[in-house]
Amino acid sequence: MDNNQKFLKIMEENLVPSLGCTEPIAVAYVAAVARDHAEGEIKELLCEASVNIVKNAASVCIPNTDGRCGVALAAAVGAVGGVSAKGLEVLADLNKDQVAQAVKLVESGIATAAVSENPSKLYVKIKLKTEKDTVITAIDNGHTNLVYVEKNGEVLLDKSVSAADDKSEHDDLYSILNLQSIYEYGNTAPLEDLKLPKLAIELQTAICAEGLKNGYGIQVGKTMKEMVDKGYIAYDMASNAAMWAAAGSDARMAGCSLAAMSNVGSGNQGITNLMPVIATAKYLNIESEEKLIRAVTVAALVTIYVKSSLDKLSPVCGAVTAAVGAGCGIVYLMDGTVEMMEMVVKNVIGDVAGMFCDGAKGSCALKVSTCVNAGVHAALLALNGHYAQYTDGVVGVDAAQTVSNFARLSKEGMNAIDGVILDIILKKEQ
Repeated sequence: MDNNQKFLKIMEENLVPSLGCTEPIAVAYVAAVARDHAEGEIKELLCEASVNIVKNAASVCIPNTDGRCGVALAAAVGAVGGVSAKGLEVLADLNKDQVAQAVKLVESGIATAAVSENPSKLYVKIKLKTEKDTVITAIDNGHTNLVYVEKNGEVLLDKSVSAADDKSEHDDLYSILNLQSIYEYGNTAPLEDLKLPKLAIELQTAICAEGLKNGYGIQVGKTMKEMVDKGYIAYDMASNAAMWAAAGSDARMAGCSLAAMSNVGSGNQGITNLMPVIATAKYLNIESEEKLIRAVTVAALVTIYVKSSLDKLSPVCGAVTAAVGAGCGIVYLMDGTVEMMEMVVKNVIGDVAGMFCDGAKGSCALKVSTCVNAGVHAALLALNGHYAQYTDGVVGVDAAQTVSNFARLSKEGMNAIDGVILDIILKKEQ
């Protein structure tokens, strides 16, 4: 496999259209797979999920459910109306009758949820009992990475035994990622290979436009636009990018029925990563579609590069890593250099590295807005040769060391945060 093929595979693994927040969608997906293997009326449906999944699925609206939320409900709608073949768009065809059935399963105590003891940060197990069958399904380390299927005591799939081999193959594939290789790929990749970045432009633009037009969630993006129109906020490159991206997050977190292009398992990360580049091209009147597609490609791959050093679900807000990619995409769009992209990495991580994830919810749009501003400002500083210094906090001597320090901060320094946040969230429900 040559480098071009490797980059394509990396994008195919990470740039995936997603309807709704990916954590409740992951729960729905696993439940839908279980239902594929079971016949008859549902008698018991138990979802056991990792702390990070529960944290991100507890408060965010599930698509096509009229604003409802909850881990147990996500499992129920997946089992009743999910189409597993659609992956992260598993609930695209969900209808009101199916929602009503799912609500009854939750209200009757048939569908329940619990925190799993599995140490993986991204893990969901479903146990489904019907009149005829008992099925167990599970994903691990990927929102649709199915690792286990058991039906009536017979194991149909068990990928856990090959986890070490999978990790070795993954590490080998992703070892090609660095700022120089990404920059060169952005310049030289055949345009016909960049279908996913092109689709991302269409999807992100549509859902962000929807968020600006209609009132979703706490309306961060829409309100910013109104304040710009009134003259309360200046209309500049940063505010334009922030209001577009925040509007997309507003819509997604409120259960909008439009899909977004997720990146590294997160739709908000995909929006924060790519919409600022798209919005900046509009702001600067850059008419070349090819230039925009290549800039979006660079932005997406830089985010994948940074995120590959972290867990897929980590204590750090995904908007931080996405802002690094957005800033590098903007630098590329504005004819900057690899050296300037390195400055962006230092600037963003030197700015918002400590922003933690306290679950998926409507106010994620606030963090999206903050991080987009950080990404745009980081790019503008870099384009003028200014960057956070090696002597400053977690910033390293180069981009690679800065990313390594950032990963250590997440894995070691913020290790206890998820449990504390989940405890706070669960106590709110009592």
